[in-house]
Amino acid sequence: MTIDVQAAARALGGDVSGPHSVLCPAPGHSPKDRSLSVNFKPDNPDLEFVVNPFAPGDDPIACRDYVREKLGTPQRETRRLYTKASVRKGRTAIVAAYDYIDEGGALLFQAVRKEGKKFQLRLPDPAAKGGWRWRIKGVRLVPYNLPAVVEAAAAERTIFIVEGEKDADRLNAMGFVATCNPMGAGKWRDEFSAHFAGADAIILPDNDQDGRKHGEAVARSLSNFAARVRVIDLPGLPDKGDVSDWLDAGGDAETLNKLADGADDWNGPSEPSEDCEPSVDEVSPSIIKATPYAWTDPASIPTRKWLYGRHLLRKFVSFTVAPGGVGKTSLAVTEALAMVSGYDLLGHTLEGAGKLRVWYINLEDPREEVTRQVQASALNYGLEADDIADRLYVDSGREQQFVIARQDRDSAVVVEPVVDAIVSELRDLKIDVLIVDPFVSCHGLNENDNAGMDLVVKEWGRVADAADCAVHLIHHTRKQSSDAEVTADSSRGGRALTDGARSVRAINRMTKDQAEEAEVENHRLYFRTYNDKANLAPPAEHSDWYFLKSVSLDNGGDGASDLMGVVTAWKWPDPVDDVTFDDLKRVQAKLDGGEWRANVQAQEWAGVAIAQVLGLDLNKKPDKAKVKGLLKTWIKNGALKEVTKPDEKRMPKKFIDVGERAK
Repeated sequence: MTIDVQAAARALGGDVSGPHSVLCPAPGHSPKDRSLSVNFKPDNPDLEFVVNPFAPGDDPIACRDYVREKLGTPQRETRRLYTKASVRKGRTAIVAAYDYIDEGGALLFQAVRKEGKKFQLRLPDPAAKGGWRWRIKGVRLVPYNLPAVVEAAAAERTIFIVEGEKDADRLNAMGFVATCNPMGAGKWRDEFSAHFAGADAIILPDNDQDGRKHGEAVARSLSNFAARVRVIDLPGLPDKGDVSDWLDAGGDAETLNKLADGADDWNGPSEPSEDCEPSVDEVSPSIIKATPYAWTDPASIPTRKWLYGRHLLRKFVSFTVAPGGVGKTSLAVTEALAMVSGYDLLGHTLEGAGKLRVWYINLEDPREEVTRQVQASALNYGLEADDIADRLYVDSGREQQFVIARQDRDSAVVVEPVVDAIVSELRDLKIDVLIVDPFVSCHGLNENDNAGMDLVVKEWGRVADAADCAVHLIHHTRKQSSDAEVTADSSRGGRALTDGARSVRAINRMTKDQAEEAEVENHRLYFRTYNDKANLAPPAEHSDWYFLKSVSLDNGGDGASDLMGVVTAWKWPDPVDDVTFDDLKRVQAKLDGGEWRANVQAQEWAGVAIAQVLGLDLNKKPDKAKVKGLLKTWIKNGALKEVTKPDEKRMPKKFIDVGERAK
């Protein structure tokens, strides 16, 4: 006889929490309570199970009898999980067992807690005695509660990381998503952190030296992947206390949420590695040589080889920094199509480079999704197969590995075979532009490690130089408020990232206030870009605006077709677009001879006169923005001028006078 976990969950009034486990109310608790974990041994005819009560005061033996009664299984005389013979051999009783499952819910291994807080891992093995194998060599280790972790990370939700499975189950029973690593403090692996990409990670360390050290190690590792990382020291914890102790002392979900809201982002310094750089004694004097400068006629120096606007430059690395969901992938794809087709799709020149050869590597999405994006953009701009020909190459990180650097013990190292293969392919295909989207997936390093990030960016620079191409890295911002301005400094990770690039383009979604000024309905469909680090080109004087247009692929047959967001160029409304020459004459006549102030706060602000002439309402944001824009434009072109003269109190103030009269 084997257990039907779904049926057991119904009988116990709980929920299935794993392929062999149930969370349910403990005896005497409310139906909504989930303070009892029941873990069933797989493929066992005797329906053996282990109970783990979370609430203080609940007797494990009483809980075990309660479960047997609910399931209708016979009570057993021996209430421990070992026999007298096993006691004589020195074996200890199993107090609790926790299932570690993969993304699909399949059991990988169990973490077993024995009396005396001893932990051990075991694998299900029907051929082994008792159905378990206690040697885990070769098994895939994963974080606890992995399916919920993956789901929460994909939705950019909060995930709590604690030190033990019991603590994680306590929080999960309260409606949070919580996890831990197997075998407790000091056992976190960087590979666990990859599951947290995009998540808001909160670490709750135990109150002892090992717990705090473990929390810092987890934070450093997660900062390479999670959108946000925070560490919360729970108030009032006793020495060696954990989140379960905090909950037992009166802590609750509301208080925990308040602590999370008030917690600062983790910005701990990365630990310097002694192996990052060789010592002075290790560097042979013979390999370093100074090169004398060769005087050069300036007219003979080749001009810089800009390939796309003033952002992509041959032999250099450029970054685009953007928050999630703003449209950066659609922008990258449309720009790739502009380069391979030679058409000015978005208002950026190709600098005489002609039709370029582009390799776009998407390290997040499957090939099918990238194909949807490419074809939607091509459909919107009327591009045909001949417009692309053999100049566009597209790959997915789900099919090939493009990791060029990884952590090797205490130092960051370049994965030279991968780099060499990329350079070889770039050369063979004569690629002009390589796009890597996103940057975080091309390495396995801690993004807060400046030395490691410097290594990665410079390696991409060497790739660009060796293959004579431009390398464009698409990068995420760290988590910040929705109205915060995205700049080069908003990028996730160390400053070495953007410091090592020659061009850093920032993407900002249109704000609600800007949407009111521009009179557009859905501000989330609009975004702007500007070069925040143009150290090889003059600073940009304005932003480039874009609109995400919904394009149907018409692939649904009789059903619904896929809709894709395609980036199109959009122009911020010009305040003088619908203003005539006669309007300017009437404004000058209104201002002529008056005492109109330049200060927008003044009662006699010149904008009041302009609004009166043009019939605009200054209480409406779009109208007020238009008036400000007209004032700025007319002062710039000389139709109006700003002068300083004394006011009625003989204090110097700035006024607006008529400049060159409209004729």
